[in-house]
Amino acid sequence: DRTFSIDVQPQPDVTEPEWQTTDRLPSAKIGVPWTVTVAATDDGGPVTYSFQGTPPEWVSLDPLTGELTGTTDTAGTYHAVIRATDLAGNRADRTFTIYVEAEVSFFMIGAGNSHSCGVTTDAKGWCWGSGANGRLGTGNTDSVNIPTAIHGNYSFSSMASGQTHTCGITTAGQPLCWGRNSDGQLGNDSNDDSSVPLPLAGGHTFIAVTAGELHSCGLKANGEAWCWGRSAWGRLGTGTTTTNQRIPNQVTGGFAFTTITGYNHTCGLEANGKAWCWGSGGGGRLGNNDTANINYPVEVQGDLFFKAISAGNGHTCGLEADGKAWCWGSGGAGQLGNDSTSDRLVPHPVAGGHFFVQISAGDQHTCGLKADGSAWCWGNGSSGRLGTGSTASSLVPVPITGDHVFMSIATGKDHSCGLTDGGQSWCWGLGTNGRLGNGSTSSTSSPAPVLDPII
Repeated sequence: DRTFSIDVQPQPDVTEPEWQTTDRLPSAKIGVPWTVTVAATDDGGPVTYSFQGTPPEWVSLDPLTGELTGTTDTAGTYHAVIRATDLAGNRADRTFTIYVEAEVSFFMIGAGNSHSCGVTTDAKGWCWGSGANGRLGTGNTDSVNIPTAIHGNYSFSSMASGQTHTCGITTAGQPLCWGRNSDGQLGNDSNDDSSVPLPLAGGHTFIAVTAGELHSCGLKANGEAWCWGRSAWGRLGTGTTTTNQRIPNQVTGGFAFTTITGYNHTCGLEANGKAWCWGSGGGGRLGNNDTANINYPVEVQGDLFFKAISAGNGHTCGLEADGKAWCWGSGGAGQLGNDSTSDRLVPHPVAGGHFFVQISAGDQHTCGLKADGSAWCWGNGSSGRLGTGSTASSLVPVPITGDHVFMSIATGKDHSCGLTDGGQSWCWGLGTNGRLGNGSTSSTSSPAPVLDPII
């Protein structure tokens, strides 16, 4: 007999630590101490943490616990690469994103073709993005990538960003418009562009205003709708398509609307929820089972009663009282949200059984806001305008990335913006000209915070 001794050597640990924390960290606020703990696990025992590269100068890291702490006075988007290392020396790196929210508080935001505007809680107006034609109202035609004050000591209650112009309503109800005026869309009885807000001709007082492609409309307290600018396709609703109107003209029909919205067509809601549209009928955007242009209000078919309506470039969407969404018009990019790319001449329900409290129709995409503050978008995803973290398009609603709780949402041509319940503005999509307001001209497929305005 012979006795053998077998020496069993332990297998080396070659497994990398596994990160448990997602790459998007909770947001920080200016001047408020921020603390977040990142975590990675490993079967071999404890893990230590270290920065790789140059971290944000205001962030500190505890190497044993993974706790991040810091305070900053500068809003923006920050990145930190953190390495998790186990006892065997195995390593795993992850890049974390930290958003620092701006100090100012917005109560409304709007997205135009290539610019955005908002009103802060002190009623001041701010715009950013392309300054061509003076659409930012800053007194010049410069483009800016950070919110910049609108010229003049005005107090605004609302604002609307159009294709190349902007209109606002002061707290006294005075309508003001600025930017491109090629077709009289500023309503001041001229065709001269303006880089500062100008009052409309006629001494009108409005409670709401909408800025479209080349026209504008206002709503009076008694429900009268007045429109001005380009008359082509009948978008002014005055019964004619031949003459541009450089001053406000009343929409025909004697309607009393509670809401008005427009781009190259216009729609209004009556108090009972009935929807009426006029202007370009391309793709069926008027919802009257036709594609003809109409120069007076026609009823949207389907025996539907809406609490909200939004007119995009080639489509329209509305919400019933319970929040069920319906869209109609051009559907080639999936902007109708009905799992199809077909045009619809009458309202069709948005797929998925969603219920929204707000809806916004853009150029080739649409976004809706739910009661819990979550935002969902659908349609053309190029440049990241759907906010899903990718540029993929979607024929049905998909949730925006992040843990945001929004109180309102707005869609432009290639970008979107949202406003959280804390007054922080976020934008995503095409960043050209600085329309996202985050200090950059780069595009982003995830919401990025709008930076502090230039005072």
